[in-house]
Amino acid sequence: MSWIWFLVLPVAAIVVIALLVVAARSCVVVTGGGSHPVVAILRATGLALVVWLVVTNPARAADMVGNIVHIWTSAVTSSEESASTSDAWACPDGDICFWPDKGGTGLPCNWDDFDPDWSSGTVKCSWTEHGARSLYNGTKTGSAVVYFAETEYQDPVGCARPGQRVDLPDATQVRSHTWVDDCP
Repeated sequence: MSWIWFLVLPVAAIVVIALLVVAARSCVVVTGGGSHPVVAILRATGLALVVWLVVTNPARAADMVGNIVHIWTSAVTSSEESASTSDAWACPDGDICFWPDKGGTGLPCNWDDFDPDWSSGTVKCSWTEHGARSLYNGTKTGSAVVYFAETEYQDPVGCARPGQRVDLPDATQVRSHTWVDDCP
């Protein structure tokens, strides 16, 4: 009986390889021929494994799909929650950070030095033309930060002491900032 396995296993391997090659060619055709052959073979292998799992054990396949969906949706939900809670007001120590949204949320712009012109300085953020909505002076001790509506420190809008978080009025334009000893 063991001699049958010597015959069956190589034939099964040849059949599987032939199916993978045919499936890989199908994947290349389906994707418009732009797929790399290795990527196509990996796709075909994945497809073959999924088909094999569904045919041999449909209940296990359903469980696996359910687990994958659950893990993916949990990861998306938890990452959105962490972005909205733990990342709020996140700012490197010693920097001044401004955000496009209230509560220190959104993609921050942060500086560790003064900047006389946000539009041409070393730090550029796409949202600054629309105004800042919140800021945090990340220095624990030392200097306050004065922020201005115009470049070259013209038209002061406000001042933030070390460690202070500020939600700004809507559409507050900030175009420059500098450190000072204390707020006026």
